[in-house]
Amino acid sequence: MNGEETRPGVDALRREGFARLNGARVGLITNHTGLSADGQATRDLLHEAPGVTLAALFSPEHGLHGALDANVDDSRDARTGLPVHSLYGARSRPTPEQLAGLDTLVY
Repeated sequence: MNGEETRPGVDALRREGFARLNGARVGLITNHTGLSADGQATRDLLHEAPGVTLAALFSPEHGLHGALDANVDDSRDARTGLPVHSLYGARSRPTPEQLAGLDTLVY
């Protein structure tokens, strides 16, 4: 090992000022476990990052908040106002329409 501390990916992005996402329209695949080392939600950090447009959220099994124990419908995130596309229910992967206009996905 090189002596560097292992950090969640969002902490690496934050440390570089989100430079690699500058100007990008981003889709974030996340749930309640998507947190930085200091406990901030990844969706909040990307939503507030300068030069980054967080355009859509994608939630895996159990929904964005990890509280559902059944198929999950699409919804809207109350905190950011963004669409939340379920990946646990009618489909298990984003559709071409949901990906349209996105430059990258962050997991």
